[in-house]
Amino acid sequence: MPQNRRRGEKNAQRTSAKVRGEEGKLGAKINLVLLAALVGGYVPWRMGIEFLDPLVVVPFALVSLMPVSAALPPRSLVRTGSLGMGYALLVLGLGVVLVNAGFWHGQLLLPPWPAVFAAALLAFSASFFAGAAALAMLGNNYTAAEAGRRIRLVLLVLLAAWLFRGTLVPTGLREAVAPVATTWGIAGMAVVVSLGLLLLGLRAAGAGPPEESALR
Repeated sequence: MPQNRRRGEKNAQRTSAKVRGEEGKLGAKINLVLLAALVGGYVPWRMGIEFLDPLVVVPFALVSLMPVSAALPPRSLVRTGSLGMGYALLVLGLGVVLVNAGFWHGQLLLPPWPAVFAAALLAFSASFFAGAAALAMLGNNYTAAEAGRRIRLVLLVLLAAWLFRGTLVPTGLREAVAPVATTWGIAGMAVVVSLGLLLLGLRAAGAGPPEESALR
């Protein structure tokens, strides 16, 4: 009887953990849809043609962290980077479609291709780094849920900093960087940041469990 009771308790715990896991996955999918609707729908509707500006398109890559936080632990860092990049480009594409639908004058409105390329590269490298950081956290006894919450917190902080950039960045600094804040200048800075994130991601991956830190 005691053995049957313990066996029943273990089965109940497994069932409860499975249910919580399924609920967590469902919640993560809902969050992805809501973020896509907000960033890919509401933001371009409010900003209009300004949404196609490189200063908007390139930081837009940060939304790539959301699907990464919902797909932990990462099975492959390359796959994680591709997942984040694909999500960012999908939401960006939705925004471009809405801008054209609202401001159509017989000519297709598109963001500059260097900005799109830089955003894609930044989305991949940011997702790659986030996946590697998650592996490092998992290697230090963090759970996947805890690592995901930390990645989402970083995303929220970065988005808040971007939204309030006009207040947070001093006027003198804005004037100093204005000469290089061109399409190619912004894209170039994004490429440099992307390479830095990839290098940091490779380094962070070494702190995770060996079987999970393979790039594959």
